Amino acid sequence: FGIPTDVFGVTWIGNFFALLAFGVGLVVRGYFPGWFGIDLNAMYLPHGVMIGAGLVALIQIIRILIKKDQQTDDNEIAPSGFTRSLAQMRRGMGRGYLVYLAIAVFIAIVSGIITDMSVPMLIFWCIFAAFAAIASELIVGISAMHSGWFPAFATALIFLVLGMLFGFPPIALAMLVGFTASTGPAFADMAYDLKAGWLLRGKGEDPEFEKKGRKEQYIAELISFMVAIGVVFFAHEFYFEQDLFAPVNRVYVATIDAGASFEVARNLLIWAIPGAIIQFAGGPNRQLGVLFATGLLINYPIAGVTVLVGLAIRFIVLKKYKEEGQSALYVLGAGFIAGAAVYSFFTSTLQLGKK
Repeated sequence: FGIPTDVFGVTWIGNFFALLAFGVGLVVRGYFPGWFGIDLNAMYLPHGVMIGAGLVALIQIIRILIKKDQQTDDNEIAPSGFTRSLAQMRRGMGRGYLVYLAIAVFIAIVSGIITDMSVPMLIFWCIFAAFAAIASELIVGISAMHSGWFPAFATALIFLVLGMLFGFPPIALAMLVGFTASTGPAFADMAYDLKAGWLLRGKGEDPEFEKKGRKEQYIAELISFMVAIGVVFFAHEFYFEQDLFAPVNRVYVATIDAGASFEVARNLLIWAIPGAIIQFAGGPNRQLGVLFATGLLINYPIAGVTVLVGLAIRFIVLKKYKEEGQSALYVLGAGFIAGAAVYSFFTSTLQLGKK
């Protein structure tokens, strides 16, 4: 019937307030243009809201990373229940940025954009691409862990628009948006997997067991990564020959072709203010601004209605049955998500055989 049951299931599992902001954003994006004759994209409203919310989200993340551990004076010792300290996490993020910087330089060389820009602009492109990659994974990862939804392509679109304002040439913009769009889903997907393992292993009660289990999961991730490379290599032509491209690809192309102007920059700045306010008001644990902006960037109104209906049912159940009701909703929600996954797998697989 066209009802996204995976979205319906997530509303019974994820953060209530984050999902509410997401649902409201979807409804506004889906129905306001028809009701009021307002083109949100022409105003760059969704993009500006995401920029403002994303910047505040980054500041909130950085504040978490730089604060001292509350349970110990030694930042090298992980607090109770964790296997890593904040100091170790900060070093990991720093090394990650350097790796992304090296990848950006590699992309610039093999793609040929190294000849399209001056040396200062090329250096800035590499620094900005590395920043966009790591910022994207943090924003996407936190949003996904709260709501179950990947705002990966929406986030990449924001960095694309910023790159246009900086004056990068078209091919450099294409490389930038491809690089940025690839980091967020990978980060969020591994977070899903590791969090599932953490729950199964007793929520970190045995740190050594947790580390060993996590290592096995990491090995499994590497194997699946190699399998994915092979599948994409052999299967991509089936998709491309049938013009099966993700709709967001055409959005990226249209955005690059349209170019940037002072009016675009002004609109982005104006709408960034309410995005920043919403994100700040919700705090780092709810991600209201980022999820609201994600909804605004997706033209999927039935999903917005589904989210609001699912949350209403969840509210009523929790009011009446409390923890027992939530336990039942976890199982039912997982069933809805699994059913949607099975349906999507078979319908997309069957499409491969058609011309």
